[in-house]
Amino acid sequence: MNNLLDQSIELDLLDTEIMAIDASKLEAYERAKPRSKIDKENSFTPDWGTKFDSHKNQITWFGWKIHAAVETKSELPIALTLTPANHADKTQAIPLVEKVN
Repeated sequence: MNNLLDQSIELDLLDTEIMAIDASKLEAYERAKPRSKIDKENSFTPDWGTKFDSHKNQITWFGWKIHAAVETKSELPIALTLTPANHADKTQAIPLVEKVN
């Protein structure tokens, strides 16, 4: 994917000046664990996440968040990070932008 993105940027098919950044929930396929049994030192372990939908309903899940920087004209993802679900979206904004540059 990175090679294709590099080629697309070189050919001026993608404009990385304007990006949108957002995150989506990904549920884990493994059995959910109580918060007290989650290994906080291991960043490759799913965790509990919570967020509000557009109707202000609280959504809770056990798993991950995928954070994406998207080129706004083509709507193609140009950088991705994966974190446990309890990580705040704002912590991934700068790392995503740095991946693009």
